[in-house]
Amino acid sequence: MDDHLNISSVLAFSEQQEALIAAQQQVTQRVMDNNQLLREALQQELKRAEQLQQLLEAEQAKNKALQARIEQLEARPIRVAGDYVETQRIHKYIAMNKPAKRTKLTSSKDLTLPLWDSATSM
Repeated sequence: MDDHLNISSVLAFSEQQEALIAAQQQVTQRVMDNNQLLREALQQELKRAEQLQQLLEAEQAKNKALQARIEQLEARPIRVAGDYVETQRIHKYIAMNKPAKRTKLTSSKDLTLPLWDSATSM
């Protein structure tokens, strides 16, 4: 009888281990699937980061070129017709047109309008 109890306990233990192994395999598969998804997401983010880095480098090169152009424009003298203006900073120079002259209307102190000659109308 001992052999029969011993065999049944071994069988029960074996079934229990098989169930545990199956559960462990499921967990391991989920972990592997999650790792695959994370790797794909990281690869996409890496590509996006590389694209953004290239855009940043292009913008920095453009900014350097624009800064060099600004310095070149600030370094050359500015000549304005009329008043002589020597080298000035471009962002500080404001050119304005002179206001037009106003013509003064003649005014009289007489408030009546001479529409007709009073001597000839009567």
